[in-house]
Amino acid sequence: MTNGTAWSGAGTKAGNLQATKAERIPKTQSLEASSVARKRRCKAKNLAPWASRQAATASQTPQSTSTAAAAAESSGAADAGGPSKKPRKDAPDDGVRGKGGSKGKGDAAGKEEVDQEVAQIIESLPSSIKLARRLRPVDYTEGSLVIAAVREVLDEELVLSLPYNNVGFVSLAQAVERSSASESQPLPGIPELYRPGQIVTAVVVSLTNVGGGAAGPRSRTRIELSLRPSLANAGLDADSVAQHMWLPAVVEGDEEHVLRLGFGVEGLQGVLKKSELSSSQPLCPGVILQVAVQAVGTGGTLRCSAKQTQAMGFHGIKAEKLKAGFLVQARVEKICMPPEKEKGAGRGKGKEATNIGVVVTFAGANAGVIHCHHQAAQVLTRKQRVTARVLAVVPGAEAGVHLSLQPHLLDWSTEGSPLSNINIGQRLDAEVFEGIPHFGCRLRSMVKLKDEAEAEVTCFCPMGKLVDREPDDVEPDLPDVGKQVACRVLGHNYVDGYLLVTKRPSDMKEGTLLSVTELVPGQLVTGVIARLSEFGVFVKLSEYVTGLVHLRQLTDIPLAKIPKRYQVDSKLKCRVLRINPERRQLSLTAKKSLVKDTFQLVSHAQARRNLIVTGYVSNVQPYGAIVQFYGGMFGLIPTEEMAGDAAPALGMAVKCKIVRTSKKQRRLGLSLDLAGGLTAEEIGADMLNPDVDSKALGAPGSLACKLRVTLCTPSGVFVRYTPKRQDGGAEGGEEDEEPAAKTGFIPVGHLSDEVDDSAVKHKQLAELVGGMKEEPSALPGPQVKGKKIAEEGVVICAWFELRRTVGEEQQVFAGVPLVSLKPSLRNAVKEGSFVTDFSGVEESRVYAGYVKDLRDFGALVSVGSWGVSGLAPKGQIAAHFVEKPKDELTAGQTVRVLIKKVDRERQRFMADLRPDAEKSTVVLKQEVGAPVSMRCVSVSGASATLSAPNNVRGHLHAAQMVDLKDLPSNCSANDAPMPLEALRDKAVCEARIIRVANTENLRKGPPLSHLELTCRPSLMKDGLDPQKYENALVKWKSLKKGSEVVAAVAEVRKDFLWVELATGVRGRVAPLDATCDLSIMQRLPMHFHVGQVFRAKVIDNSKSKHQIDLTFLGDAAAALSVGSRVPARLQKVQSVQGKGVAAWFLLPGGHHGSVHVTELYDVWVKNPTGRLRPFTHCEVSILEAPNPKDESSRAQLSLRPSYVYGKAQAADEVRPMQVSDLKVGQKVSGYVVNANDKGVFVALSRKLVGRLRLQALSAGGMSGEMASKLHPPGELIREAFVKSVDEVSGKIELGMQGSGNLITIEQLSVGDVVSGRVKRIETFGVFVALDKSALSGLVHRSNVSDTASVTVDSFSVGDRIARAKIIKIENGKVELALKQSLFDPADLEEDEDAEEDDEEEEEPAPPPEKKAKLAASADVKEVKVVEESAKRKKVEVAAAQAADSDDEAAPWERAAAASGAGGGEAAFVFADFKASTASSSEDEGEHDDDGSDDDAAAAKLSKRQKKKAKAAEAEEVRRREAEQAEGRWANDPRSVEDFERLLLTEGDTSIVWIRYMAFHLKMSDLEKARQVAERAVKHVGFSDAQERFNAWVAYMNLECTFGTEDTANAVFRRAAQHNEPREIHLQLARIHERNKKPELATKAYEGVCKKFPESKTVWLAFLSFLYRQDDLEGGRKTLPRALAALPRAKHPLVVSKAALLEYTQGSVERGRSIFEGLLDSYPKRTDLWSVYLDAHIKAHTPPRVAAPDVGEVRSLFERCCTLSLKAVKMRFFFKRWLDFEKRWGDEESQEKVRAKARAFVESQAA
Repeated sequence: MTNGTAWSGAGTKAGNLQATKAERIPKTQSLEASSVARKRRCKAKNLAPWASRQAATASQTPQSTSTAAAAAESSGAADAGGPSKKPRKDAPDDGVRGKGGSKGKGDAAGKEEVDQEVAQIIESLPSSIKLARRLRPVDYTEGSLVIAAVREVLDEELVLSLPYNNVGFVSLAQAVERSSASESQPLPGIPELYRPGQIVTAVVVSLTNVGGGAAGPRSRTRIELSLRPSLANAGLDADSVAQHMWLPAVVEGDEEHVLRLGFGVEGLQGVLKKSELSSSQPLCPGVILQVAVQAVGTGGTLRCSAKQTQAMGFHGIKAEKLKAGFLVQARVEKICMPPEKEKGAGRGKGKEATNIGVVVTFAGANAGVIHCHHQAAQVLTRKQRVTARVLAVVPGAEAGVHLSLQPHLLDWSTEGSPLSNINIGQRLDAEVFEGIPHFGCRLRSMVKLKDEAEAEVTCFCPMGKLVDREPDDVEPDLPDVGKQVACRVLGHNYVDGYLLVTKRPSDMKEGTLLSVTELVPGQLVTGVIARLSEFGVFVKLSEYVTGLVHLRQLTDIPLAKIPKRYQVDSKLKCRVLRINPERRQLSLTAKKSLVKDTFQLVSHAQARRNLIVTGYVSNVQPYGAIVQFYGGMFGLIPTEEMAGDAAPALGMAVKCKIVRTSKKQRRLGLSLDLAGGLTAEEIGADMLNPDVDSKALGAPGSLACKLRVTLCTPSGVFVRYTPKRQDGGAEGGEEDEEPAAKTGFIPVGHLSDEVDDSAVKHKQLAELVGGMKEEPSALPGPQVKGKKIAEEGVVICAWFELRRTVGEEQQVFAGVPLVSLKPSLRNAVKEGSFVTDFSGVEESRVYAGYVKDLRDFGALVSVGSWGVSGLAPKGQIAAHFVEKPKDELTAGQTVRVLIKKVDRERQRFMADLRPDAEKSTVVLKQEVGAPVSMRCVSVSGASATLSAPNNVRGHLHAAQMVDLKDLPSNCSANDAPMPLEALRDKAVCEARIIRVANTENLRKGPPLSHLELTCRPSLMKDGLDPQKYENALVKWKSLKKGSEVVAAVAEVRKDFLWVELATGVRGRVAPLDATCDLSIMQRLPMHFHVGQVFRAKVIDNSKSKHQIDLTFLGDAAAALSVGSRVPARLQKVQSVQGKGVAAWFLLPGGHHGSVHVTELYDVWVKNPTGRLRPFTHCEVSILEAPNPKDESSRAQLSLRPSYVYGKAQAADEVRPMQVSDLKVGQKVSGYVVNANDKGVFVALSRKLVGRLRLQALSAGGMSGEMASKLHPPGELIREAFVKSVDEVSGKIELGMQGSGNLITIEQLSVGDVVSGRVKRIETFGVFVALDKSALSGLVHRSNVSDTASVTVDSFSVGDRIARAKIIKIENGKVELALKQSLFDPADLEEDEDAEEDDEEEEEPAPPPEKKAKLAASADVKEVKVVEESAKRKKVEVAAAQAADSDDEAAPWERAAAASGAGGGEAAFVFADFKASTASSSEDEGEHDDDGSDDDAAAAKLSKRQKKKAKAAEAEEVRRREAEQAEGRWANDPRSVEDFERLLLTEGDTSIVWIRYMAFHLKMSDLEKARQVAERAVKHVGFSDAQERFNAWVAYMNLECTFGTEDTANAVFRRAAQHNEPREIHLQLARIHERNKKPELATKAYEGVCKKFPESKTVWLAFLSFLYRQDDLEGGRKTLPRALAALPRAKHPLVVSKAALLEYTQGSVERGRSIFEGLLDSYPKRTDLWSVYLDAHIKAHTPPRVAAPDVGEVRSLFERCCTLSLKAVKMRFFFKRWLDFEKRWGDEESQEKVRAKARAFVESQAA
């Protein structure tokens, strides 16, 4: 982006376009005034720089300063009464006036100065602003900024509507912002990016005179614009961007949830949430958006929003920074009135003529104009504040800023605008309300919206659209204001908010086309050829509509070029092929076969089988030819139809027949074989017209009037009839001439209800028409009037295909409606019971139907319409046995059909035709108490549905089948009755009506009677009072607490029962209220069943919750007495902090109770709440019963076996209940319930609490915060005794035993190393409470660390200090230090055994020059692998023994024991996690340092490192022993509380977090495991990279194992940012490999090799993986890639590794050849020889082979021992050879080796 030169002043012009890019950087007129609001009370000598410049400018102009002041005074006098007029108290403050100031004369003086400054601002404005002129095309200059609306979207450009009815154009290059990001992917086209009506901000880039030269009278200005933000935002910078600015931006990047935006300004970027944008909007790089600045961040990053909700306010903005689109707060300063000569001339009277515009100030010293057309019909007054949108900013000599108050511009949206409901070409009646000379007139019109509401819209008619005139004619007169005129819509101007209309007589003609939307596909049109092009002919249909006839559409057979007969201005007849209203495009065809065809296929509703249609081949594919029709309709001619010579070519017109139709898939199957096809004339034009009323065509269920027989055939008769509409009128005229008559067909069976009558009538009709015709080839024509046979019939099918036999095939020769003369169907139509579609079929209802067809398995019957059919099996055709349905029924026979079952999905039903099918169900009276006999249709839940004839439905609830008195109280689940079981076999039920409901007004179709029934024995008697039936209905109001009802089980859940008392009245029964048996409570679905009936009692009725609680136990649920044992349900386990309540229980009868922490067990246990599981059932003992009068009272419970089951208590298990039960010195135990600065409070029982002072816990005392962390609520205190008891106040003071064993200060000395916990933190240091002592020590801030990264702030109270050194003891105070430099490394080392030293000396020393490069030798690796395997076996044996020894061990404990052997916690494997160890087994011994030249690290640890490791291990053992002494929770956490407590002390240890995650996974709570993982990666500090790495690896393994691919990738990306990326990539690959996802593992290895190509570790890992997967070919192809990427120094190790993999996983011979080639290059590398020998020995000795191949190995040893190496190296090889012979050889072979060794020594000595 290039920055233009800033300009200011009234006469400064815009900068030039850059020559290379021809881009304009727009600038605006600058008033360059300091904010008047900030300097409102400045004196004349201290005016802003703007005032001085304006004074200098005014002195050089003819107008003097006094003139400007006079103009300002006159303006004020005209608008506000002059400056001397006292302002109102409630008048708004001046927009340029500041706050503060004194009253009286000071205020008056300040106001006068401000008014003078405002007057100077207005006077300095250009005349176009002061006179409020509208913008004309000539007023625009290059660089002008303007708001525009998309008017038309074309493929190559956008047409924009500009303010004041101007038009602009945007090319394709200027509609998007190209960038490096957008070049990588193609941008969508303009039609996908923009839509008509969309509001945008644009900048003028060029102005061109077209049409008549620069000065011609017919010339016009073409305005070229750009939407690119780099041009629109020119002049802005990061410092000038303010909040609430409305700016165009371009999408530069797409992140996960946000878009990265660019503004074309250097150093300025933005982010926008995707959720603020619609899903249909394209969001690829290069797309331009309009955004509001929500916040300005550091570094030039803007937080943006897609919606602007707040204006910018009055703070100052420099004029050159002002942009179109800004939403600002403005104040009216001047009302611009029209000149006297134009007042009333052509303008209306009223508010529209009050002003021509107003001048406003905004954003400091900026001024602009709001034209009257953009005031949104508001009445503006001087000094009124308004919210306005900057409409245009035009630089130059006539510079100006235009603003708008239009609501759609303020909202920046045209959605919901009335303009969008009006189509182009629509005719309106409007009223003229304003005439503007030389411009046009404005009108208003009332239009109807989509919701039938009316809205007023504004219209504008330009001068050129008032009358038809020639260019040289005199300008026409404007119509009078108030005149009603007719007009037509030409377009939409969304900027000015009006419709563009025309009232020219030529445009108002009926045939004049204004828009393509006025045309329909298939329409015949005639136009004039406007121009010719290479691809077709443009045909002008009117001044506004032009269509394209493509080259292929000119002739039936496509030509290569346009024929010469097509010339410009010649007429052409065409048909409309396709219409694209959004782009206003029209496609035409001039093919003669299409133009002359009388039928046009435009929709699937017209498609009929065997219909002959005409189209053209638009595409040819291997599977067939695509034939195109009108309006996008198409069909397929299969390939087999195209085999002949007559197959049509591409673009050729073709006539074909429809053979298949699929309306759902909108597909047509076509054939070139026209045999058996029907033309549109043969079918009937009305039948193919989708717009004709279906009732007029004779839809099923409509009546056919005035039937006349025209032809008689063996299967039926053809008739002519007139369809009857719903209003009863017929579609015809005179009897002799019926233009609306249709042809129909009546089958023989439909001539009458009786079969015999139908046959007789058929013969009579044949005689009437002159005989019977066997097989007609065509339908009788309309000229055959026929003989009248009936007045009315019923249409049962709108389209029925009639077939005839041609040879051996049945061909369709016609399609006509089917008509029936059956009186039963005619009566059904009149009664409204005729079924027209399948939705009207209902079960258990009897219909008048007819036999459609007869099959061997039954009869197909229809009830009403021909298509509504079902099956009557032959077993349900008659009461007797029917072998063949044809012997019992005939086609067309009238039958009574009882619907048994309806399958609405398959549109079928099962029917019963037996005469007695409905005799067993009777409903005589539909009144309360009347007896009924109904058949059960279905049983669902706790109710049954019954039916009877005549649309009668019944509902019988299970609670209405048993009397309450017959049900026993406290009935068991196994003895409860199930009365609905008797109705499941479609039985007939005798019942009584208790309620009647009619659905006549609630549903379509015939009315349905709904009956509520009862079968209670007490209500089945005759002569009962109807009120008793009313009382039997259970209602919400009648249910009160304590009332008894009959309840039926409706749903059985695991935790409760849903019961129904009546239809719509549901209640809930808890397990405690359903039974007293705990075993049944835990398995409710096994004992309770839907439909069981119980005697229930209401225990709670909550009307607000609309919920009822009931019990099956009666009064037994309320018997809660002290000492009783009752079942209870654990509802909640909570912290014991405070009152010591550990859990809440639900009791029978809806009561609640609590359990104190001391009442959970008889014995004192650690973590007493750890074994409690919510929502389980148990038995409890009542210690204190609830108060029955107080609903909020709660019972106190006990779970102690001594109370519940009466077991004996030990002496130390007795809980003291009174103070008198305690004695001083008595040993007591309890649980911590609180800890603060006053001490630790211990609950001794549910009634007594003792206090441990902080001094008793620590001699130096401790803070309350530390005490609360060290002694959390629920901790068991055992070593306590009673120090004092105050029986009056009840206070108990406790002490801790065992204080005599604490370390004293006399036992400490300088230099000792101690441990402890952080007790208190001060600015000067950290106080540490020493372990096993009551002492505390101070670590001064200077002794915290050797580095500045660790300070006092790095610690928190309760942190564990593992090692601190005493540096000073003085006056009973201990001073400590934590610096690592103060600790002697010898303190951490221990002496090693002499055996280890001997072993180390026996190892052959490597050569000095290669000492650092022997780390990867195979023998060393093999030894380590064997050692690790042995260690793992020992750990597995120990874990198994531990599991066997402790049967009560937690599951995660056993998993933790197995994790030492490579397993995971709680069946969850954390790949490659080993606390404080190397990363993986396959890279053991390898410590790759890519920055060095070494190939490998040292093969073994040094002696000093071994000592240090042993010391660290011993320290770890001591630490664990200390934690074990503190409590089991440290080693055996079994609850969330245990883990949280453990994290307070070991929060920086990854193993604790991993065990915590495994704990949640064991509980099947993946989400909580994720939460713990998130906490872990955030908590584990950066000081220990290994711990942090372990936490991230565990998190990755969690997501890769249990999460989705997206979550796993997200965690992987985060892990790579916080750890060594290479290790994280490798871990991801290994995790996928262990999870048996080889595809993902391969992808991960490929990625890490691509990212770290110079690291041999990644290549070795990849090779190992491929060989483990048996992908030998892949591994062999990967090796050359690795060698090409790695430095040459690392080649030997990689090649040797590949050779080893070939030996172990692939081909031994291939591995040998690789080693041979490697040793040719490095013949004296003893490490390579050693690896080669090891691999060769293993490959040729057991267990790899059955028998050792000694000769193969000896040959390699002989070659190796002939090398010319130093003696120390040769000694190593001879020793290896001798060891091999000792194991696999004999004495003779051993002696040969010794002889060769002696010979070598002698040769060296010589």
